[in-house]
Amino acid sequence: MIRIKTIKFKSYGNKKIGFLIPFYLEKHFKNFKLERFFIINGNNKSIRADHAHRKCEQVFIPINGTTKIEVISQKEKKENFIISEKNKIFIRVPKLHWVKIKFMDKKASILVLCNYKYDKKEYILNKKKFFK
Repeated sequence: MIRIKTIKFKSYGNKKIGFLIPFYLEKHFKNFKLERFFIINGNNKSIRADHAHRKCEQVFIPINGTTKIEVISQKEKKENFIISEKNKIFIRVPKLHWVKIKFMDKKASILVLCNYKYDKKEYILNKKKFFK
Protein backbone atom coordinates (compact mmCIF):
# COMPACT_ATOMS: atom_id res chain seq x y z
CA MET A 1 0.00 0.00 0.00
CA ILE A 2 1.20 3.50 -0.85
CA ARG A 3 1.55 6.00 1.99
CA ILE A 4 -1.02 8.45 0.66
CA LYS A 5 -3.02 10.29 3.25
CA THR A 6 -6.78 10.35 2.81
CA ILE A 7 -8.56 12.87 4.98
CA LYS A 8 -12.29 12.97 5.78
CA PHE A 9 -14.02 16.33 5.75
CA LYS A 10 -17.43 17.49 6.96
CA SER A 11 -20.02 19.54 5.15
CA TYR A 12 -22.85 21.53 6.66
CA GLY A 13 -26.14 22.42 5.02
CA ASN A 14 -28.52 20.66 2.67
CA LYS A 15 -29.51 20.43 -1.00
CA LYS A 16 -32.05 23.23 -0.65
CA ILE A 17 -29.71 25.94 0.68
CA GLY A 18 -26.32 24.53 -0.34
CA PHE A 19 -23.30 23.37 1.63
CA LEU A 20 -20.42 24.89 3.54
CA ILE A 21 -17.24 22.83 3.81
CA PRO A 22 -14.71 24.27 6.29
CA PHE A 23 -11.01 23.37 6.24
CA TYR A 24 -8.66 24.07 9.12
CA LEU A 25 -4.92 24.62 8.67
CA GLU A 26 -3.91 22.85 11.90
CA LYS A 27 -6.29 19.92 11.40
CA HIS A 28 -6.26 19.30 7.65
CA PHE A 29 -2.98 20.82 6.45
CA LYS A 30 -0.53 20.32 9.27
CA ASN A 31 3.09 20.72 8.07
CA PHE A 32 1.91 21.96 4.67
CA LYS A 33 3.00 25.43 3.59
CA LEU A 34 0.68 26.54 0.79
CA GLU A 35 2.61 28.09 -2.11
CA ARG A 36 0.02 27.91 -4.90
CA PHE A 37 -3.37 26.48 -5.78
CA PHE A 38 -5.44 25.95 -8.89
CA ILE A 39 -8.65 24.34 -10.08
CA ILE A 40 -8.73 21.61 -12.72
CA ASN A 41 -11.84 20.51 -14.52
CA GLY A 42 -12.43 18.29 -17.48
CA ASN A 43 -14.72 15.75 -18.92
CA ASN A 44 -14.89 12.00 -18.67
CA LYS A 45 -12.71 11.63 -21.77
CA SER A 46 -9.68 13.55 -20.54
CA ILE A 47 -6.66 12.46 -18.53
CA ARG A 48 -4.85 15.20 -16.64
CA ALA A 49 -1.56 15.39 -14.74
CA ASP A 50 0.21 12.13 -15.76
CA HIS A 51 3.45 13.25 -14.14
CA ALA A 52 5.35 13.35 -10.83
CA HIS A 53 7.03 16.12 -8.86
CA ARG A 54 10.56 16.16 -7.45
CA LYS A 55 9.83 18.74 -4.72
CA CYS A 56 6.09 19.42 -4.64
CA GLU A 57 3.56 17.75 -2.38
CA GLN A 58 -0.06 18.11 -3.49
CA VAL A 59 -3.52 17.99 -1.96
CA PHE A 60 -6.50 17.11 -4.17
CA ILE A 61 -9.89 18.36 -2.95
CA PRO A 62 -13.11 17.55 -4.83
CA ILE A 63 -15.26 20.53 -5.71
CA ASN A 64 -17.85 18.98 -7.98
CA GLY A 65 -18.55 15.59 -9.51
CA THR A 66 -16.38 12.50 -9.19
CA THR A 67 -12.69 12.15 -10.00
CA LYS A 68 -10.43 9.10 -10.07
CA ILE A 69 -6.84 9.74 -9.03
CA GLU A 70 -4.26 7.05 -9.72
CA VAL A 71 -1.08 7.30 -7.64
CA ILE A 72 2.01 5.19 -8.30
CA SER A 73 5.11 5.08 -6.11
CA GLN A 74 8.62 4.80 -7.55
CA LYS A 75 8.52 1.12 -6.54
CA GLU A 76 5.54 0.84 -8.91
CA LYS A 77 2.95 0.26 -6.21
CA LYS A 78 -0.34 1.60 -7.53
CA GLU A 79 -3.43 2.78 -5.72
CA ASN A 80 -6.63 4.36 -7.05
CA PHE A 81 -8.65 6.91 -5.16
CA ILE A 82 -12.16 8.09 -5.97
CA ILE A 83 -12.86 11.55 -4.60
CA SER A 84 -16.16 13.39 -4.75
CA GLU A 85 -18.18 15.75 -2.64
CA LYS A 86 -20.30 12.70 -1.76
CA ASN A 87 -17.60 10.51 -0.19
CA LYS A 88 -16.16 13.57 1.59
CA ILE A 89 -12.46 12.73 1.38
CA PHE A 90 -9.48 14.50 -0.08
CA ILE A 91 -6.01 13.09 -0.60
CA ARG A 92 -2.52 14.34 0.15
CA VAL A 93 0.16 13.00 -2.20
CA PRO A 94 3.86 13.31 -1.29
CA LYS A 95 6.52 14.27 -3.79
CA LEU A 96 7.99 11.54 -6.01
CA HIS A 97 4.66 9.85 -6.75
CA TRP A 98 3.26 9.58 -10.27
CA VAL A 99 -0.26 11.04 -10.46
CA LYS A 100 -2.86 10.55 -13.18
CA ILE A 101 -6.26 12.25 -12.94
CA LYS A 102 -9.40 11.09 -14.74
CA PHE A 103 -12.65 12.99 -14.43
CA MET A 104 -15.56 10.57 -14.17
CA ASP A 105 -18.24 13.02 -15.31
CA LYS A 106 -18.44 16.24 -17.28
CA LYS A 107 -19.10 18.48 -14.28
CA ALA A 108 -16.15 17.19 -12.23
CA SER A 109 -13.60 19.66 -10.87
CA ILE A 110 -10.94 19.54 -8.17
CA LEU A 111 -8.97 22.08 -6.19
CA VAL A 112 -5.23 21.34 -6.10
CA LEU A 113 -3.03 22.78 -3.34
CA CYS A 114 0.76 22.75 -3.73
CA ASN A 115 3.51 23.38 -1.21
CA TYR A 116 6.05 24.36 -3.90
CA LYS A 117 5.99 27.21 -6.40
CA TYR A 118 5.59 26.45 -10.09
CA ASP A 119 8.91 25.35 -11.54
CA LYS A 120 8.95 23.46 -14.82
CA LYS A 121 12.29 21.84 -13.88
CA GLU A 122 10.86 20.01 -10.88
CA TYR A 123 8.28 18.14 -12.97
CA ILE A 124 9.05 14.54 -13.98
CA LEU A 125 7.33 13.92 -17.30
CA ASN A 126 9.12 10.79 -18.51
CA LYS A 127 7.53 7.69 -16.97
CA LYS A 128 10.39 5.36 -17.97
CA LYS A 129 12.99 7.52 -16.20
CA PHE A 130 10.78 7.87 -13.13
CA PHE A 131 10.38 4.12 -12.61
CA LYS A 132 14.08 3.23 -13.11
